[in-house]
Amino acid sequence: MVVPDQFVFINNTLIQAVEVKENGEKMVDLLEYAKERNSALQTNKGVTLREGVADKLINAQMFLPDGYNLFVVEGYRSPEDQAKLWQAHRNDLQKRHSDWDEAMLNDETSKLYSPAGSVMPHSVGSAVDLTVVDSSGSALDMGTDINVDAEKTEYRTYTYSDKITEEQSENRKLLIDAMNAGQFVNYSTEWWHWSTGDQYWAFILKQPFAVYGTLNEAV
Repeated sequence: MVVPDQFVFINNTLIQAVEVKENGEKMVDLLEYAKERNSALQTNKGVTLREGVADKLINAQMFLPDGYNLFVVEGYRSPEDQAKLWQAHRNDLQKRHSDWDEAMLNDETSKLYSPAGSVMPHSVGSAVDLTVVDSSGSALDMGTDINVDAEKTEYRTYTYSDKITEEQSENRKLLIDAMNAGQFVNYSTEWWHWSTGDQYWAFILKQPFAVYGTLNEAV
C-alpha cells in the first residue's frame, strides 16, 4: 500500500486548527445546476453542494478526454448521518481488532469517515465522492467500489495503491488529473473522495483559512 508522505488524517488537530471564514455560499442541486450550464458532468439525483464546488466540478469535467465524464455519487451529508457512519465503521473495526487502542481505532476509522466534532467535509458541502464513466455511462475500473473498507480491499482504496493493475492506475489518473486541475484535494486513503474550500483543503494547499463551515442541513 502507498500513502503519500504528506498524508494527514482528517481527525488530526492540525486540520481542526485551521481557521474558517464562512463565506455564506448557497447550496445547489448539482444535477439541475450542471444541466443549466450545459455541462457533461453526471450525478445521482439529490446531490447538493456549495455553488462554488459545483462550479469547480464543471470546470474539472473539461479536463477529461472526449468520451469521459465525471460521475458524482454523493455530496452533502448531514452531521448526524456522518456521525452514524463513523460510529458503525468504528464498531466494526473494534470487533475485528480487539487489540487496537483508542487512538488506533480512531485513526483507522478516519481513513473512511470523519468523526463527529472534527472536520467533516461532506457536512460542509465541500466534498464529493465520484468516479469517471465512459461514453456508454459505464464506470471505469478503479480497482475498488466507492465507500468500501480499505482493509477489506487490501488497501486498494488508497489513491496511489501499488496493488492495482496498470489499467486501474491509468483510470485513476484520469480522475486525479481532472480534479487537481479543478483545484480539489484528495483524501489519499479514498481514491473517490475530493474536496475544496474546507479545512482539509486549506491545510493541504497551505491556504490561510477555509471558506466553508459546517451546515445543519442541505438546502
